[in-house]
Amino acid sequence: MLKMIRKETLARDIHLIESIEKSEEEIGGGKFVKADTSMSDEEIDDLLMA
Repeated sequence: MLKMIRKETLARDIHLIESIEKSEEEIGGGKFVKADTSMSDEEIDDLLMA
């Protein structure tokens, strides 16, 4: 069974794959961010997006 591929979905998937690849390279290079579970969702989001 084949799945229909839409242009928007494909673009989103490619962007996600590129983000994962970039993150893997940063982690491999020793760059990482720690978040505390007591932090709010907004604080964690801001920390990760910086």
